[in-house]
Amino acid sequence: MRLLLTVMAWSMLPGCLMTCKTAQRKPAVAENTMTAQQPATDKKRNETGEYELHTQAANAAGRMEVSVIRVSDQKVVWQKNIRAGYAKWVGTTWLEVLDAPGTLKQHETMDDYLLRVDIAVIRLN
Repeated sequence: MRLLLTVMAWSMLPGCLMTCKTAQRKPAVAENTMTAQQPATDKKRNETGEYELHTQAANAAGRMEVSVIRVSDQKVVWQKNIRAGYAKWVGTTWLEVLDAPGTLKQHETMDDYLLRVDIAVIRLN
């Protein structure tokens, strides 16, 4: 009888070990899911290819990160956190950025929230 119980206990051990290993892997799957839900970054180079505009998809708060990277040394030249609007190249070194609120005040237009930036005049240390 004792031999039978010992054999049964040993036969259940691999199943228990598999369950324990599966339980240990579950947090890793959750971490992968969280990183997959990070906002994506869109990258667009200017006409000369000297600069690259990075726009990150809006987060849950409706804000997005906009930055310009100098391609030659990967240095951030300009960066701004805006409300979910847009940023686009409108010239070789000119950016147009819309940082408008959800509701405009009376007598305001979208043009009141347009920002035009000349990357060529920004000085880096």
